[in-house]
Amino acid sequence: MRTGVCYYPEQTAPENLVSDLQRMKDMGISLIRVGEFAWSKIEPRPGDIKMDWLKRVFDEAGNVGLKVCLGTPTACPPAWMVEKHPEMLSRDLEGAIRRFGSRRHYCFSSEVYLKEAIRITRLYANAFSEHEALDSWQIDNEFGCHSTVLSFSNAALKAFRKWLRNKYTRIEDLNALWGNTFWSMEYSDFDQIFFPRWQVTEANPIHTLEFRRFSSDQVIHFCKKQVEAIKNMDPNAIVHHNLMGHYTDFDHFKLGELLDIVTWDSYPLGFLALENYSEEEKADFYNTGHPDFSSFHNELYRSTGRGKVWVMEHQCGPVNWAPYNPAPAKNMVKIWGLEAMFHGADVFSVFRWRQAKHAQEQNHSGILDFADQMTSGGAELEQLHHQINDLGIKTTLKLPKEVALVFDYDSHWINHLETGNSGADYFWLVLRYFECFRSLGFNVSIVHKSHDLSEYKIIAMPSVNGLTDTEVNQLLSYEAIKIAGPRFLAKDELFTNFDSREVLQTHFGVTREHTESLPPGHKFYSEDGKLIFTEYLDKLHSKNQAMVVTQECNPILTRSTNNYYIAANLEPQSLQSAVCMILESQNIEYQKLPKGVRVHKTENLNLWTAYCSLSSAMSFDSQRVLAGNQLLNTGDYVITAND
Repeated sequence: MRTGVCYYPEQTAPENLVSDLQRMKDMGISLIRVGEFAWSKIEPRPGDIKMDWLKRVFDEAGNVGLKVCLGTPTACPPAWMVEKHPEMLSRDLEGAIRRFGSRRHYCFSSEVYLKEAIRITRLYANAFSEHEALDSWQIDNEFGCHSTVLSFSNAALKAFRKWLRNKYTRIEDLNALWGNTFWSMEYSDFDQIFFPRWQVTEANPIHTLEFRRFSSDQVIHFCKKQVEAIKNMDPNAIVHHNLMGHYTDFDHFKLGELLDIVTWDSYPLGFLALENYSEEEKADFYNTGHPDFSSFHNELYRSTGRGKVWVMEHQCGPVNWAPYNPAPAKNMVKIWGLEAMFHGADVFSVFRWRQAKHAQEQNHSGILDFADQMTSGGAELEQLHHQINDLGIKTTLKLPKEVALVFDYDSHWINHLETGNSGADYFWLVLRYFECFRSLGFNVSIVHKSHDLSEYKIIAMPSVNGLTDTEVNQLLSYEAIKIAGPRFLAKDELFTNFDSREVLQTHFGVTREHTESLPPGHKFYSEDGKLIFTEYLDKLHSKNQAMVVTQECNPILTRSTNNYYIAANLEPQSLQSAVCMILESQNIEYQKLPKGVRVHKTENLNLWTAYCSLSSAMSFDSQRVLAGNQLLNTGDYVITAND
């Protein structure tokens, strides 16, 4: 795995360039990312192209043996362009223009901006596609950041209507499939359809779902056109895009189909502060991040990238955008990098080289502070480079296939749009399943519903919805142990109630009478008081005796041969207890790890990490230890060989 850094020469004195690059090389960095926010420097006025400074960066990087990832600058169109094409700006839910003065101030549906984006991408490709220092291309930067996927501009409305025409062809077919006879919502022309907003009460849910799908497709189309501009110049170019953590406004699996590699931006401490973790979890992991959040995304983006994943941005010190911004605990930058490698990443790049002196991110740390002093995070990145060399790892690590966890963007949108429980969150449900299996020592792969899952021992698919009949049959055809629920197959791809009675009866031995949404903040218990559930409960009728029931004797956990149905949103400890019951019923061994401890397994090596202090040391005397000694304190790690 290579180490890298995000570098901003346009924000740095030119005389620092050569010394900066040499210093990077000396600490083991081999890749720099540049250019993704530099449009106004490249083209300060329309047609006035100034590439000399960027060409110098490429030349000097090549001279010291560094490779360059060049980002297309389309996340930050310059002021003159906005002045020339004000219609390119997006509008928010209330119709307010999202103005120039930060970044991501464009609408994905703007045809005039798409032409400008293609033009600048071609200019970049023409200038640098044959440069020997070029490593790869990053398209734009963090699609959707700052809630910019959903746009309510005139361009978006025009494009949405066109998208609907292409999908449904006839307005009569749309009316029938949407069920528009309900409340007399039938249209006689596609031009009568507006955004799903400002209706007297909520819009038809399929209307909203289709707008989400359309908006996702607009992101994909925008990216595709830039990829084509580069590949037309160089068919062998390596192209990627940097995705974000817990971002679900567009389908990353579809985006990944366009790319050679999927990269992502990881900020574990900022994520912990912003996410819906308990106060106990936020206290336990305040300076490490949650032990499963980054791993979840390493796996998600390895999956969307068809096995190819990089970490393009990673915090190496305090960030500036969370409610509170602690510094990472000792060794955490090293651990985060090793974890990425043990999840198949080939690049671990930190943000950024030098802390900014100006503008919105001046309190965001880097490898160097703004006075050019090395930070502790920078020192750990160098240590990471030496650790990788000491291990002699030269190729991508291969991971065993143990548990497949289905994650689906359509399912997220459907669950999100379903009325009845504002506190429920599909992303969090899937994440808690991931945490559960990881806490029991399993490798967990995040998979798409269409992937080949025949090699996995266990397939978990909580709240998967929006499937076609073909997708349902494929998903349930595997011989693996299958765990479904809650609200599994409640809706089809058109957001109508899916008649899942035959499927559930055949495969799980249950029928679902209805789904209850439960009062937020309240806890409900199993008959023996050991399991706690919240948010949702499927009212099941089981032909077999349930393994666990509620205090009202409604099934919570059922079994039919190798298929299990968990009918409720269980709290984390209760979910772990239920999964342990499933594993024990199948005679599958597991290892219940201490709080904060995780194992990251590959074919030949295992990485053990401690995200908080342990009450007693965890030793590895019976294993061949390649790095570390024991797990006891926060930031300890051990690498063992699978002899």
